[in-house]
Amino acid sequence: MALAALALTGCIKGSDGVSEEYRRVQGGIMIYNSVTAMQNVAMQPANAGIRLAILLAEAEKQIAASETPDAPITADYLKNLTVKIYGATSDIKLQAMLFGDLTTIEKTSDGWKINYGGSQQQADGFILSGSLQVITGDADQLMDATGEASAWKVMMLEGFGVSSYSSYGSTTADFVMGTSDLQNPMANMTLLYYNGGGSYSISLAGIQAWFKGSEQFKSNWSSALTLTPGSDNGSLAISDTESDSGDEIKDFKVSGTASGDSFYATASELGSLRFSYRLTDGQYRRIIKSSSISSGYGAYAQIVSGTQKCSITSPAGDYSIETYPSPDVEYVWTLSGNYLSVSVKYNVFVYSN
Repeated sequence: MALAALALTGCIKGSDGVSEEYRRVQGGIMIYNSVTAMQNVAMQPANAGIRLAILLAEAEKQIAASETPDAPITADYLKNLTVKIYGATSDIKLQAMLFGDLTTIEKTSDGWKINYGGSQQQADGFILSGSLQVITGDADQLMDATGEASAWKVMMLEGFGVSSYSSYGSTTADFVMGTSDLQNPMANMTLLYYNGGGSYSISLAGIQAWFKGSEQFKSNWSSALTLTPGSDNGSLAISDTESDSGDEIKDFKVSGTASGDSFYATASELGSLRFSYRLTDGQYRRIIKSSSISSGYGAYAQIVSGTQKCSITSPAGDYSIETYPSPDVEYVWTLSGNYLSVSVKYNVFVYSN
């Protein structure tokens, strides 16, 4: 999920150019940025699994409407699959839009393997390296994975990593990710499955991530989210998430929670800070972003409505009370026409952009 930057308003500002209204909630903004960074890094395998499900659903739909409706879905077919979607001026290769054109996808005996080049920034700002294994079992489509027992398993293979450019844009934060093991399903495991009724479950168990060189501050992060696509029947095919006229995107809904040890150190540097995250009535919109890569476009999801609550759950002695007078912050997102606004509620103060 993409992070949104807050724009300063035209309020009275101090000598450092920061408004007093902003300064009052600055600790909350720092909490939000840290908690959502933890959630976003941990969600990268799940995001890849959902993107693969979108790609496979669109492939199945197009093959069913072709002259060879019984043809299998192959890696070559996925690589060359094209769609016309809102926000793009011409047909585009869906795999390249979802994963970048340096990423390869190969069929395996138990599902699919996604191989990242490690040098291409996704539209959501992250750079992925190494490989993910998506074990689909008997469920060729995510909609066929009904219930947790039939869930797709997204496995982080040894060497999988995540990088993100810093807010200054000149350096990267490099994260090492734990390796998944089917014999230890409570660590580094991501499950995806269909609930019925048009919604899907995303379950993260004990995701381990740490800043490169700081393995002593390792996360242990778990999350449970429910995703409902904007299609009428729960279809994940990208052509089903637009209006029939093709001039409007149908938003998707996400709600859920996350919590655990983060990859940030406590004030004493004797352990990891603990966080929690709650998303209520989240509504997300697919954003098509022009790219300098040869595919021409990338896609990411932007929250346009809903409430995010982020908290430090470690004892007060583990963090600076002076910097963070309250451990909780709430972001309320509202879309009015084409104008996206957010209100930050922190320590009895409210700041709106």
